[in-house]
Amino acid sequence: RVIAGLEDSTSGRVVIDGADVSATPPAKRGIAMVFQTYALYPHLTVKNNMGLGLKQAGTPAPEIDRRIGIASSMLSLEPYL
Repeated sequence: RVIAGLEDSTSGRVVIDGADVSATPPAKRGIAMVFQTYALYPHLTVKNNMGLGLKQAGTPAPEIDRRIGIASSMLSLEPYL
C-alpha cells in the first residue's frame, strides 16, 4: 500500500527503478496495485473494469483497447470482453 502510494510511510523512502518516489503522487508512479479481494465495479463490463485506471489516467482509447487486449489474452479473459 505504501509502494502504490495508498498510504504514507512512517519512515524510510520508496525507491522505484532507482528513483525516490516518496513524494511522487500515486498516479505518477507508473505502478498499479492488484487487490486480493473483490475490487470490481459490478455496474461496469469486464472490459471497462480492466480499462478504468487507464481511462482515469487520461490514456487514449486506442491505447486502452490495445492494453486490454494484451492483458485479456495473457489471462484468457477474451470470452468475457
